[in-house]
Amino acid sequence: MRHDGRVTYLNWLSARTDGASLRDIAARAGVTQSTLSRQISGASTLDAGLVIKVARAYGLNVLEALVASGFVTEEEAGAPGVASALERATDTELAREILRRAEESERMREPVSTLADGPEGEVIEADERFSSTSRALPELGYVAGTDDSEEELDRE
Repeated sequence: MRHDGRVTYLNWLSARTDGASLRDIAARAGVTQSTLSRQISGASTLDAGLVIKVARAYGLNVLEALVASGFVTEEEAGAPGVASALERATDTELAREILRRAEESERMREPVSTLADGPEGEVIEADERFSSTSRALPELGYVAGTDDSEEELDRE
């Protein structure tokens, strides 16, 4: 009988490996197909180390794999703190997020400052440089409302 965590993990894994066969997954992760098959089917205990090896072999988020397999709850995995996430983000990722938010606020016809909440839920007021989404951000190669700005970022 399968444990719900195994079924969830198998579904999660299948979706993220584009339905790769257990043989292909095992080979890529450096484990035997029989070991992977036994652990996923419930014939033997699912090992967290195996889950981690498979996630790393496919460049997947290890914490998501551990959650999907039932080793860690979503609460235990927790989202990284904002400061930690910002430190890990590249300049291009940060710029794209800023542009996404600016474009969203433009569609909603609200200034970006009213959409930005601070750590305690308070609104963070933008200074005059960011008070209008129609202003140019030349250092990012962006002018709101133009299509070529995204192409500029893609070249980075």
